[in-house]
Amino acid sequence: MIKKAGLFVIGATLLSVTGVAFAADSGFYLGLGVGIARASFEGTGVAGGVAGTSVSNDTPAFAWKEYGGYQFNKNIGIELSFADLGKTDMNVNVPGNAIVPGKATLNGFGIAAVGSFPSSMGLALFGKVGGFYSTMNASTTVNIFNSGTTNISKERRFVPNIGGGINYDLTPRIGVRVEYERFLKLGTSTRSIDTDVGMFTVGLNYKF
Repeated sequence: MIKKAGLFVIGATLLSVTGVAFAADSGFYLGLGVGIARASFEGTGVAGGVAGTSVSNDTPAFAWKEYGGYQFNKNIGIELSFADLGKTDMNVNVPGNAIVPGKATLNGFGIAAVGSFPSSMGLALFGKVGGFYSTMNASTTVNIFNSGTTNISKERRFVPNIGGGINYDLTPRIGVRVEYERFLKLGTSTRSIDTDVGMFTVGLNYKF
């Protein structure tokens, strides 16, 4: 009788511990990250009304993001985010050795599936893949034969988004996240301005 009671207590304890561990592996979270973003403009097209132009950029911009998601278990989750990729200074290289300055602001909303690989020391590697609904506001001014042409465009596109990084749990609820993301083929629907953007952030997240 005592042996049966002991086995029952052990079994109940194991079930209780398993239930607590499972609960800790799932749930909602929110976070905020800050860092830098850099645009890599590609190819040639039409900018400022001039065919054959190309766009370049050498300056990273301040960027930030807010994110939230749900962790289904310790390995699989889904995440929503808003990212401001900053204001990018760009140079429009016009045929004939003319260089015209311009600016572009990039931001948007993202959704991604997240895969996590936690360790017993509070560290977790993660990767994610999803999509990003981007908004680009770009302005350029080209002066040709003393005639100024200013183009201001606003374009929205849904583009691929991939990323990965490391998360460290400071407490059972608070963690620090270091992350790198890549946003692919942002720009205008006509490809007159086309760019990939890389963003590096350090964030703080809270588990509910």
